[in-house]
Amino acid sequence: MSEQETLDELAAERTLLAAERTFSAWIRTGLAAIAGGLVVVRLISFNSFPLQFAAHLISALLILLGGAIFVFAFRSYHRTAQALERASNFSHSRVTLFVMTGVLVLIALLVLWITLT
Repeated sequence: MSEQETLDELAAERTLLAAERTFSAWIRTGLAAIAGGLVVVRLISFNSFPLQFAAHLISALLILLGGAIFVFAFRSYHRTAQALERASNFSHSRVTLFVMTGVLVLIALLVLWITLT
């Protein structure tokens, strides 16, 4: 293996690791949005109906935002990993990424259902 091939492989590894860190940051952001939605609807109580309705609406939007962030993070990471696969001999686990994102979206939907009932 030549020195240039080694450098290219190391650059691909660094790019993949950076994409994983970005994916992780997006997942944390999505989880924070879902937690914020839960806080709004469960920990803050309002006496008037309009304020209760607004709290439920804000909560639902935050939870949906969290789920959308999970999907965005998946697509962004997957695109980067595919580009690396085309450019080098690198491979990543699509199944693990897909299952993890699917579970997170399912959790977001369950939390949305819990907060709206």
